[in-house]
Amino acid sequence: MSAVSKYCNKLHLTIISSTQRGYVLKQTTKIDFNLRFTYKDRRKPSLIDAEGHIEAGKFIVLCGCSGCGKSTLLRCINHLIPEFYEGKITGFCMIVGNDSSGLIIRDVCKQVASVFQDPRSQFFTVNSSSEVAFGLENHGLSHDEITYRVNEGFKKFELEYLKDRAVFELSSGERQLIAILSAWALDTNIIVMDEPTANLDQRAIAKLSDMLSELKAEGKTIIVSEHRLYYLADIADEYWYIDSGEIVKCYKSKEMLQLTEGELACMGLRMPELRNLSLRHSDSTYDSAEYKLNDDKVHKLTCENVTFRYRGSKNNTLKSASIELKAGEIVAIAGPNGNGKTTFGKILCGIYKASYGKISFDGLALKSKELQSKSIFIMQEAEFQFFTNSVWNELKYGKKINPSLEVEMGKMLRLSGLWELRNRHPFTLSGGQMQKLVLLLAYFSEKQIIVLDEPTAGLDGRSLKTCITIINEMKKDKIVLIITHDIELIAGACRSCVWLEDGSLRDSFTLDSDESIRKFCIYRDERLKAVTNEYAVSSIKHSFDPRIKLVIALFCCATSVFVSTPLVTAMFVAGMLINLYERNIKSSLCYGAVYAVLLFAFIGFPNVVTALLLNVIPRFLVIGEFVSALISNDGGDKMITAFRYMHMSERVIMIFAVMFRFIPVMSKDLSLMRQSVQTRGFFKTLREKIIAFPEYMEIIIAPLMLRVIRIAESLSASAETRGISLSGRRESYTSLKIKMSDVLIFLAVLFLICFGFFYTRIVDLF
Repeated sequence: MSAVSKYCNKLHLTIISSTQRGYVLKQTTKIDFNLRFTYKDRRKPSLIDAEGHIEAGKFIVLCGCSGCGKSTLLRCINHLIPEFYEGKITGFCMIVGNDSSGLIIRDVCKQVASVFQDPRSQFFTVNSSSEVAFGLENHGLSHDEITYRVNEGFKKFELEYLKDRAVFELSSGERQLIAILSAWALDTNIIVMDEPTANLDQRAIAKLSDMLSELKAEGKTIIVSEHRLYYLADIADEYWYIDSGEIVKCYKSKEMLQLTEGELACMGLRMPELRNLSLRHSDSTYDSAEYKLNDDKVHKLTCENVTFRYRGSKNNTLKSASIELKAGEIVAIAGPNGNGKTTFGKILCGIYKASYGKISFDGLALKSKELQSKSIFIMQEAEFQFFTNSVWNELKYGKKINPSLEVEMGKMLRLSGLWELRNRHPFTLSGGQMQKLVLLLAYFSEKQIIVLDEPTAGLDGRSLKTCITIINEMKKDKIVLIITHDIELIAGACRSCVWLEDGSLRDSFTLDSDESIRKFCIYRDERLKAVTNEYAVSSIKHSFDPRIKLVIALFCCATSVFVSTPLVTAMFVAGMLINLYERNIKSSLCYGAVYAVLLFAFIGFPNVVTALLLNVIPRFLVIGEFVSALISNDGGDKMITAFRYMHMSERVIMIFAVMFRFIPVMSKDLSLMRQSVQTRGFFKTLREKIIAFPEYMEIIIAPLMLRVIRIAESLSASAETRGISLSGRRESYTSLKIKMSDVLIFLAVLFLICFGFFYTRIVDLF
């Protein structure tokens, strides 16, 4: 305890009164620590006598190569270590005058708010406003206080356009802004962030920078683990360089900006500012004269007037997009998030079929299936593209292996720093290591067209340089298109860049000098400032009161198994009525179509089989209809509120919350898994698909289950840092009020059920 006592007298608290309306920082806090930590089942320590002192209100940036211990240090500060991530820890971490080793995570979360790298796996609801309110509900604020705090946050940071939005329809950058707003709403003294810009475009990064400036102005102590450093140049107070678990040196902001390019390269860091950004690919570009002489031998991909519209959308996502790509060149597509870049890439790879236009390869027009055989799309979500149990097997899967290919694979694994990890399961790799592995999948692909979607997200400077080397090797005999916001990648690898905005390819830039890359940066910044936050207003969905809906659903689901067919039919119609009222038209039509087929089959072919089907299957349809109705529209938010109104246990409520949340996540993840199998081209013909069906199911289900485990782990960590373990009564952000329309629908449903019941009785009498 002597070490703890030594640091206790250095720590001070400043208590400031707070008012209900308007934010006032309640207390300022120093952080002192001296830590050594080794994860369970690992021999090498992740932190080795990491010692530091953080003054209240300081902005600290943790930098260093992937795996150096940055995230581990953050987990020690927010107390996920050792309570959530197991291992051997020694030393201390002083927060608010207490050694956190003597605290539990629900106590620490009152002082420390956390933002994780992947917002998809830390959201506990599917509505943006409810997500901001989630932590406030756990901390026991009243409904009025929660509502005020949520509204104040969206207004303060000028994010009103993100209110009440489905979080899984938001871009990566928008989701991360919601995650940061959720952390701010908790009103803690300390905020820790783990690579918050890993999946953000330049516009979102600029907005994040503004939010961080606001948080710093409020007196928050902010600790950010980050690879992209340039957006922090005017905010950071200190940069802590960490290497192999040790805090090697602390740089003041001015000192970091004065480091030379060589010094940054030795440390494995990215550029701390972009003012002196220069073109880096001149030493590895192809000889243009040689390619001009052999231009007829160079593969070409031509896209002419391609238009695309998603099913159910009123507007075209792509509008007459035209481009020509050649082997030997690396072209970048940049532009705001949500404007069609990834969609365009998937069309070029045959994953999506263009609504209009022509795509030709070497002068021959190709259909979607033919494009799939010639192209591979590397997704931003690396973990959806792994189907085997080791790094080595992942590279070999689906290929005819020979000694020379194995030698080449070994060489590239060493270049990527993955050789020592070749027997590791891909899901045990870090985010940066996964990114390098999927790049190698593209490198060793036999496809002639490579489309890379954000291939350097979350990479440190050393890994970025390695990826640029791999990409430059690809271009020798492949057409390479990169969808990216990473200006350092563009400067290091791309000969030209196309700007895509509002579904149109607006401008193109030849990047052949330092001046050209600077002109593109100026153009990019101007275009992003001009983009407005305009979204189509969706039709307002009517939502049936969840308390009434829950009672009706429980009654119908429980009794539909035992009652007669006429009463089951009445319940089925009642379920359809509720779904139609809530605008779940697609769901209602599907269930109605199945019921109609059964009915007409019995009328047309009356026999024992059709009678049995008509008697049994509708009972399951009733259950399906009401389950669909329970989680419709709001992702279960109002249903959770109904559970609280009914004084249900918080543990039970959280189980239902997780179930409601996982349904849309798994639906999207399954779609991405299928697209990955498509683009890898494992099963080319229908016959191959039928023969390999068990294998197909295995490579879909196994990674999906691992994905579920990873999400559950991240979700649990997020929930813990946001006070889910706190005891006490909670009120919901979402409010409930019975409307007249609810009463009318309830009476209609009650009439249908009663009619079905009495109809059965009358039939029995006669």
